[in-house]
Amino acid sequence: RTLQQEALREMNTGAMTGAVLLSYFDLGTTVAVGFTYLQIGTTSSIRGAYTTFGMLIGSLVLQAIMNWATGQGVVAAVVTLFGGKPVFDAYHVIYDKPVGGGQNPVAVLSMTRAYEVCFDALPQAVMQAIILVQLADDERDYLLWGSIIFSALSVSYLVAMAEVDIDTASNYRRAFDQIHGYMPDSPSARRAVVGGILLCISGFMLAKMAALSVLFVGSSSSPVAASWLLVEFVMLTALRAGSEGTFRFQIAGADTFLGSLIIDIVLYVLSIGAPFFLLRFPGYLGPSIYLLWCLYQLAVNPIMIAVGLQLDGRKEQVDIELSEGLLLLAVAVAAFMALVGFAVSIAFMNHGCRKTFLGRLSFRQYLAELWESRTWAPIGKGLDASRADLISFSRFYWPPNDKVKAWLEPNWDGWVAAPPQWFTSSFVQQIAAGAPPEVLPIAVLQDLAEKHSGKGVGQEESSTRQLSIGASTRQPSSRQFATTSRKELVQMEEKRRANRAFTHAKQLGIWAAALVFSYVDLGTTVVVGREYLSMGTAQGRHAAHMTFGMLGVSLGIQTMATHWTGQGTLASLATMTGGKMLLDTFHIMTGRNPAGDVTSGTALVGTRFMLVVLDSLPQSAAQMFLVAGLDDANPSALMLCSIVGCVLSIAFLVATTELDIDLSKHYRTNLGTVHGYYVENSATMQGLVLVGTVFFCDGVSRGKAYLTGNPHPC
Repeated sequence: RTLQQEALREMNTGAMTGAVLLSYFDLGTTVAVGFTYLQIGTTSSIRGAYTTFGMLIGSLVLQAIMNWATGQGVVAAVVTLFGGKPVFDAYHVIYDKPVGGGQNPVAVLSMTRAYEVCFDALPQAVMQAIILVQLADDERDYLLWGSIIFSALSVSYLVAMAEVDIDTASNYRRAFDQIHGYMPDSPSARRAVVGGILLCISGFMLAKMAALSVLFVGSSSSPVAASWLLVEFVMLTALRAGSEGTFRFQIAGADTFLGSLIIDIVLYVLSIGAPFFLLRFPGYLGPSIYLLWCLYQLAVNPIMIAVGLQLDGRKEQVDIELSEGLLLLAVAVAAFMALVGFAVSIAFMNHGCRKTFLGRLSFRQYLAELWESRTWAPIGKGLDASRADLISFSRFYWPPNDKVKAWLEPNWDGWVAAPPQWFTSSFVQQIAAGAPPEVLPIAVLQDLAEKHSGKGVGQEESSTRQLSIGASTRQPSSRQFATTSRKELVQMEEKRRANRAFTHAKQLGIWAAALVFSYVDLGTTVVVGREYLSMGTAQGRHAAHMTFGMLGVSLGIQTMATHWTGQGTLASLATMTGGKMLLDTFHIMTGRNPAGDVTSGTALVGTRFMLVVLDSLPQSAAQMFLVAGLDDANPSALMLCSIVGCVLSIAFLVATTELDIDLSKHYRTNLGTVHGYYVENSATMQGLVLVGTVFFCDGVSRGKAYLTGNPHPC
């Protein structure tokens, strides 16, 4: 057994090393191609170089944000920024070390590969193809052709390795044996399947790159390409929603409207460029959509080329340098490669899994089947452990309420008295917070009523956590609601959740507005500084240096304050780049806290305070002073709008901070003589007070800024 484990480890090490080397070779060729475009020297090639480098940097930043948001930790996010995530993940898989807060390293590695394909490899390849079809014959060299072909090979290898990792993982095979397990045990047959995947994905991607590049170049002066992709995205999303009964994603936490929309975009991008076999899993594209959608994408490529060439022919100067015959031949050969590769994979895979590529099986149906039959899960053995694991998926896919209730109600007291391994505080919290009120056990309803009786919104989340701890330690429910009927308890919980949803929606609107004000203020400051520079006078340069200098000093002081208060490295980096408001708002919305002992609410209040004191107030006064010193013909409308924006940002930040603090139960309880002027249960009165505070602060700030910039107004 030890020798087998060592052999498996060496095999994984070799495969992962190859994937890592391909990733970095692809990264290196992207950088080399960018410099090649710069050396060509034409306007379009220079623009292509900047686009290539911009997309590369944007991809790394976006991947870092996604890795951090999914709980992989600050180290993983920082490593991603420097392009080291493939090595980082491969190390964790080889040595079987969990990532971040205990995440499965195989799942994390597969996620990284999907991000690389979606955010980096596919966009870069399409961008390079767009530039390539516009170059003359003497401008296209072997490096440009090789970079595109190697991008397709690199993507196909990443897809193949991700498929091997997931399909051969014992946890996935045992938990979802109807879907996973198509990789045969025979080494030769497995190599044939992997080779088929390589050929299939390479051909699929090359065909789509040719079609997209021609369509984008041909319709550069019209929105045809963007409209085409938008229509396809809407069509795929509608098909998924029709198949699953909802467009929400199946993973809890990613099933919000915004999260599901982002996942839908990722699924669409992957489906048109690198359709992982994993996408046939119910809840992604599913077997009813996957194969038909892939065939449609191959069939529509010649039409995209024909449309692009026709639109390009209507221009005064044709941009596409490749002939129609060559393009159609390339697409035909690539499509043939894809079909042959798929046929090889189907021929050599385990026969029982072929049906999973075409059929009618939604994730809701699959979960309902597993609910009744599966007796194993990663969290334990037995039917109850399996159901507890299935409950961890999005509530939009749970079995019917009567089945969940019939499982929870008769067993809850026994689980509390003798908790199984899977009956943890997080499980209890998930049931209490996510399950529909009508399916909750009577004991949980009583505990919720007790915890939330007489408490405001500010304490609801902590009360839920206390409930989970109390349930797992077998604390009895209060007698206060022991005689209350189940129907009344359900109505109380439904009303509480409705009030909480309304409050959260209101807070989300306020936070979003504050975020917009802050970044509009920051953006106008930068633009105004550039306008000062463009004046070309000594006075303008002085104003620009003063504007940028104050902005840099403000961000530096805020960064030091963030670091000194123990909010962590990520918060300090976000502050340095002007992203602290966005980070704090994300923490508030997701219920997370920054590093250290600082709560998310305290961090947001502190950030707003520093923005007002260190940025908006000094900037508004300085801008008023600088504008007042310019000639009457020099101040632009944007300069004046920048002053107005600074003042309005100050007023709104102050007003929203006052709202958050005054409605806090902590301050109302401990400092009741000062806090409590906002009417707690009236949204209308709260809105009026908020607007009044904005106008009051706006008037005071405008007057002070005017007097600062005009010391002798008379």
